[in-house]
Amino acid sequence: MEARSGKKPFRILSLDGGGTFALIQAKVLDDLFPGEDGHQVLSHFDLVSACSGGAIVAAALIEGYSPRQIFELFDNPVNRHALFGRLPWYRSLLQLMTGVFSPSSPVGYRFSTDGKLAFLHRILPVMGSTSLQNLHGILNDSIASLREQRDEPGRPMSFLFVTYDFDRDRARMMRSDVSSPAASFPHRQQRATLAEAAHASSTAPINWFDKPAEFDGCRFWDGAMTGYNNPVLAGVVEAIAMGVPRAISAYCRWARARFFCPNAAARGSRMPCVVRAPAPASCRSWSRWARRSSPILRMRTLSLPTSCSTAACRPTSPVAPLPTPQLCA
Repeated sequence: MEARSGKKPFRILSLDGGGTFALIQAKVLDDLFPGEDGHQVLSHFDLVSACSGGAIVAAALIEGYSPRQIFELFDNPVNRHALFGRLPWYRSLLQLMTGVFSPSSPVGYRFSTDGKLAFLHRILPVMGSTSLQNLHGILNDSIASLREQRDEPGRPMSFLFVTYDFDRDRARMMRSDVSSPAASFPHRQQRATLAEAAHASSTAPINWFDKPAEFDGCRFWDGAMTGYNNPVLAGVVEAIAMGVPRAISAYCRWARARFFCPNAAARGSRMPCVVRAPAPASCRSWSRWARRSSPILRMRTLSLPTSCSTAACRPTSPVAPLPTPQLCA
């Protein structure tokens, strides 16, 4: 997608859900923006859309953590156990009972919702208790000064967290910009704090947390339940509603698709391979992105057999073609 003459693309950072994938997001951001803190990283983008684990990464960036600090934060077993705080045995009887009959797939919640919120408040001491609406001004003041140092245009930056409103059975976008044309009318004050928004977006149901996130008179489950676990579409719709021409948007995301090799399938097995999209907003070439990211991506990528080339792979199910990302000039 081409940018207009003299203008940079409208840059969207899309942070997916997926639990431990948040660690890989932090590693990739650290690779793209080494040595930069959270606000410096965010200053490279005009919109951040985040869901589930990606919402916690976004909240940590807003707090000011560098990507490396975010990785170290969640790589610490003590912090992981605080985020996923185990319930006492008498609160997880269903899991214990079904585990007797099906040890590999017990049913029932395991983690404390209240414990997760307490952990988020602990790691977000400065911004965690600030409403998203107030954060919009605070964050843009910080980012504007950083962009001024780079002599970049002073475009306002906004962010949104995808949640599932259980009582209304619908997706709910918790925005920093409450006046966004994409927001439901009439526009109302966004009372959710940063910690609450990240909490609402990341409270997975059924086999995970014991109850939904509750505040503002509503109950919320993980935003992945809305179909926006990869929230890039939410970000693109938000940008279009804000009046950004479709021809000047660029996005940075981590896209995954499952493929299988026909030769392997003929032998009765399905060999998955993983396709990654580059980060166009980083202004790096495709080849350099692949070269720099390969140590990280190998954590999830399986080697293909010699009898099957990447070109011979076909998707396991119909996949809509992705728009070609436009690299910055």
